[in-house]
Amino acid sequence: MHRGPKAGLARTKAKGTVLGRKAVDPKIIEQIELLSQAGQSERKIADQLGISKGVVGKYKLPAAG
Repeated sequence: MHRGPKAGLARTKAKGTVLGRKAVDPKIIEQIELLSQAGQSERKIADQLGISKGVVGKYKLPAAG
């Protein structure tokens, strides 16, 4: 019997499983903002914090000017 993905997801949610991607820790976001203000590159920030460059790009503050 094939019920489809919606039924499976509903059953999983009913069991209490949290679906989706884990949120980025607010402490990490704060560190990204501080390091970007200090002029560090996205790559250096990512390497230092052990996260991807994409996450840094998403949360860094825009360059002044």
